[in-house]
Amino acid sequence: MDNRLHALQEHPLFSSLSEQSLARQLLPLCRERSFLRDQSIFHPQERVDQIALVLSGRVHLAHLFEDGSISLMTVLGKGAVLGADLAATPSRRAPYHALAAEETQLLLMPADAILTPGSLDEGDRLILLQGLLRLVANANMKKEYRLAILSRKGLRQRILTYLTMQAAKQGSQSFSIPFSREELAAFLCVNRSALSHELSLMAEEGILRFRKNEFTLLDR
Repeated sequence: MDNRLHALQEHPLFSSLSEQSLARQLLPLCRERSFLRDQSIFHPQERVDQIALVLSGRVHLAHLFEDGSISLMTVLGKGAVLGADLAATPSRRAPYHALAAEETQLLLMPADAILTPGSLDEGDRLILLQGLLRLVANANMKKEYRLAILSRKGLRQRILTYLTMQAAKQGSQSFSIPFSREELAAFLCVNRSALSHELSLMAEEGILRFRKNEFTLLDR
């Protein structure tokens, strides 16, 4: 089986469509593109007319500032969809950067194939539209969670708020996070050294245990 077809079948957005619909209608509209680490996928004010499925690698969605600092919105891994929120807006202009965090392979498809009638069977297109709505809604919820985290003024409060949310999401006091230490610092909008120092203090005080991206929140 074509690896691209398999990737579409494995994703919740496309899995409701038959193999025939994917192979004969959607896949011929798609194209693959590779990106090297730190290569720009799109940048602020660029028009985004494609919806991308991450076949391999990782993508950073971030704001880059003139002083060199980074505000990391999220990290998209294998199986994530990129650009759906932008393609559905009137201007389709990106307000943030999308960068390859490592060597990354994307499967690109024209947004208009899903958003406007004509390219796909109408029943299949409506199924994809419903799936895109769920994706965009979930992405908006993640942004709300991040705003709640960043509204905490102290470094420790931001760390605990984020980790508590992760524990609740994963249903366990022991869990992994999708960020490296540098990525977590950028996500929390804090200095990496300060973050590492604060985590060490919290471990010494019996608040948590951690090793790389594995954390355990301890009862106090």
